[in-house]
Amino acid sequence: MEYRVLGPLDVIGPHGSLRLSRRNERVVLTVLVMGAPRVVRAELLCEAIWGDDPPRSARKVLQNIVSRLRKSLGADSIESRSGGYVFVEPDGVIDVVGFEQLIAAARVHAARDEWLEAANDFGSALALWRGPPLADVCEWQSGRAQATRLEELWRCAREEHMAAEVAVGRHHDWLAELELMVTEEPLRERRWSLLAQALFLDDRQADALRAFQRARAALNDVGLDLGPEACELERAISIRDLALRSRAKPMIGAGPHDAGPMRRQLPLRLTSFVGRRTELVELDALIGRARLLTMTGAGGAGKTTLALAVAASADAGADGVYFVDLVPITEEAEVAIALASAVGVRIAGLDSSNAVVDALCEHLAPRDVLLVLDNCEHLPGAAARLSHEILARCPRTTILATSRQPLGVPGEIVYVVAPLSLPARGEEIGSSDAVTLFCERATAANPHLRFTSDEMKSIVTICRRLDGLPLAIELAAARVRMLGVVEIAAALDDCLGFLTDGPRTVAAHHRTLRAAMDWSYGLLPSIERAAFRRLAIFPDTFDLAAARFVVGPIGDDGDDGETCLDGFELMARLVDKSLVVVHQADGRARYRLLEPIRQYAQHMLAEVDDTETATARHDRYFTDQARAYKALALKVRPDQASYRAAMERAWDAGDVNAALWLAMAQMSGFLWVGTSAGVRWLERLLTDPRSTEPRVRAFALCGLVSLLRDLPNGDVDQQRQLLDEAIAIATRAASVTDIAIINFCRSEFELGLGNTAEAREVLIAARHGFERGGAAMSAAWCDDHLGWIAVAEIDVRDATECFERALRTAEREPDGSWLEVHALAALAPLAVLSGDIDHGRHVAEAALTMAARLDDLGLLSMTLVRAAETYALIGDTAWATAALLRLEGNIREQASQRWVADTFETAAIVLEGAQPEWSTTLLGAADALRDATNEQLGGIRAATSEVHRCARRLADTLGPASFKLHWTRGRRQPRVSCLDQLRDLLSRAESAEQQRPNSVRPTSR
Repeated sequence: MEYRVLGPLDVIGPHGSLRLSRRNERVVLTVLVMGAPRVVRAELLCEAIWGDDPPRSARKVLQNIVSRLRKSLGADSIESRSGGYVFVEPDGVIDVVGFEQLIAAARVHAARDEWLEAANDFGSALALWRGPPLADVCEWQSGRAQATRLEELWRCAREEHMAAEVAVGRHHDWLAELELMVTEEPLRERRWSLLAQALFLDDRQADALRAFQRARAALNDVGLDLGPEACELERAISIRDLALRSRAKPMIGAGPHDAGPMRRQLPLRLTSFVGRRTELVELDALIGRARLLTMTGAGGAGKTTLALAVAASADAGADGVYFVDLVPITEEAEVAIALASAVGVRIAGLDSSNAVVDALCEHLAPRDVLLVLDNCEHLPGAAARLSHEILARCPRTTILATSRQPLGVPGEIVYVVAPLSLPARGEEIGSSDAVTLFCERATAANPHLRFTSDEMKSIVTICRRLDGLPLAIELAAARVRMLGVVEIAAALDDCLGFLTDGPRTVAAHHRTLRAAMDWSYGLLPSIERAAFRRLAIFPDTFDLAAARFVVGPIGDDGDDGETCLDGFELMARLVDKSLVVVHQADGRARYRLLEPIRQYAQHMLAEVDDTETATARHDRYFTDQARAYKALALKVRPDQASYRAAMERAWDAGDVNAALWLAMAQMSGFLWVGTSAGVRWLERLLTDPRSTEPRVRAFALCGLVSLLRDLPNGDVDQQRQLLDEAIAIATRAASVTDIAIINFCRSEFELGLGNTAEAREVLIAARHGFERGGAAMSAAWCDDHLGWIAVAEIDVRDATECFERALRTAEREPDGSWLEVHALAALAPLAVLSGDIDHGRHVAEAALTMAARLDDLGLLSMTLVRAAETYALIGDTAWATAALLRLEGNIREQASQRWVADTFETAAIVLEGAQPEWSTTLLGAADALRDATNEQLGGIRAATSEVHRCARRLADTLGPASFKLHWTRGRRQPRVSCLDQLRDLLSRAESAEQQRPNSVRPTSR
């Protein structure tokens, strides 16, 4: 008997079609046929018939339906099993099985370059297609998923059939079909490549190249471009590559579903697989040497999608690759049953779980098999025990597991799946997996979308707000059916309530972002839930010490068998369960909650009314840290957001002294990315009569002076009075270290005014004070500043010695990373001025590498300034341009004026030959900025003399009148306008450099 489900159900018996006129009978038979040879639960059959609201008599009605089917098909065709039914028609032929087997056989032939056999098998498989599959169960969720899978398999098979026909030389016969296929689905790039290849083989080179133009236009409409394989084929066609004339093998391979024979029992992908190139390479290498590879990660991180991609391409599993989703399984004993069913082990008659495991291991022992166990987190014990048993008894079996926590089996390799990559700092629009995913899913939801450059900026914002979490991005992209991307970005303050419209066919815990979070949260013991909730109080990253204090020891208030755990153990558990992300840099670990997870934790914290406790612990920790002001160390702390939150709460509570300490802890942030905000806070706090602590007042007065120096048109006399008050307070307190701190700030003030002798005198005094107080790092920062005094006096040798002395201290001190970057960045242009160009380039690149690792916007901007200056002094305009482009993007994110004048001057040197008018304008803009901030020496930098020489050369080139005109225009032009023009000029310069023949050029991205 023949059972056809590729279309409406049709049963063909020896005497013709059997008419099953009742819909319920056709639904049940379709589900049983698709589930064979596995047992189909009665609940699943009821859901297929009635959906989510079955009648009370559903089980009895189902029994009657099965009884009628047995009468029609034969008493032995359907067997009753515990909890369900199984279709066991021994002589039956199922068209979908034949369809998949023929495609599998065709792919085997294709892998062996047997293209004629492949073409015939693909053709036979496609001949079985009768229209939309599983038409009788279109309302059943799992049925829709199966139908979608089969439709995607059919689409891929059509493309692979065309590839085989092209390979055997029958391209001319299928040109019309290929034209139809690209018209039907213009975003499937592979179809365009096949059409182009067929046209080329038909001696229509121009039409073949035009096909790529049409493809590029279709893809560009949705913000995409041709992939590397298609571009390579286009290049080959354009040069009439004779290799394309070979009929032995198509230029386009078997595509993303080239998984060999049907032994790879993996769900077919229904959407495109985006990015993850690095992960695929790493996982492919790991799976070659691991018996158990567990992929962990936050809920919605894309573990399943990535695991399927790895399994589809892995060399492991020569005798079979099998996939088992553990989400529907609720009992531990059913894990082994599900796996046995997946690999084809008959378990009828086995009366115990041990018997099932024995049968499974006996089946797997002689075979080279790859098992994919998906979603192990809710049954970790059962998954771990079964994995251990299989690995111990089946030496050729490899297990690839996905879970939100490691299984804890000996020999397990754990791979953490991170969120998708985001655009790098300074890039409003850049290539990143997260942005690509959003664009692809958004255009799938609304094919008419065309994103403007401003809308792309909003998309970048969306992806950053969602921390690159694939599930959250896909849910946000689906909202484009009713909202614009600007509105979507604005709605993400409550992403849990907003991202609620997931596909109905996916597992329940992936339909909404809240459901994904609930799934993870529900698996935690109560003691871990409490710790997780308290971590929501951190607005950004945090270190272990802060986490331990805020979480604190927690006693169990539930039935989980725990008594009391400290913050360290609780953090370890939350990291293991992928709720806390670890970021390691410079040998230290910091932690954070991804933004969607943090919002969820905030909701749960408020729900249990524990916000006050968490807030009090957070504020106490950071206030104590701020009060322990360790000389200059707080300039480089990465906890700006936590200090800011604690400061605002202290101000609201009327604790002005605590707020002042917390403000001082944020000085690096105020100086580098928010000068005016810092000034407002310090002025507000210092004028409040409740600020009564002398020590913090002295520090705050110095801090205010440092900030005022960066603001336009500052009052120098006022700033000097503030410093005098600060030193008077410190002198009365007779604190050597405090006096040293204030002298350090005074030296910066004097140096900015060009008073190098006064700056050196107070800085040497500060250095001695730090040495007496045992503050080695602060003394080293004095060495760094002494170097800048030597730079101002154009003493390259003395400057180099000072920076090298600072570098030596930084390299041996545990907190020396920031100073190390500063010293390296300063040394790079000095090396060039000393004639050692190679060393200068090497040092600049080392500084950039270290700054990128520390991941601070202000620090990176400073390092890029010095690197661009170094490359400009060398005369390497390509590298200087690339650095300046990155720097220009960073500057736009900073409120501070720091590095803007330096950027304009360096760009003027780089663009001098090609754009003398605009180079002059940039010099004028830089001069205006320096005048506004009282930089009497015109900026202290190694390239100052070269800037002056550049100005003289430009005056000679343009003539005095034209030079003055453009210089004056620069002094009057707004900063943003200058930056816009600079970006355009640098982008054009970079493009021109990259088009130069026989040269490898850097990229700004």
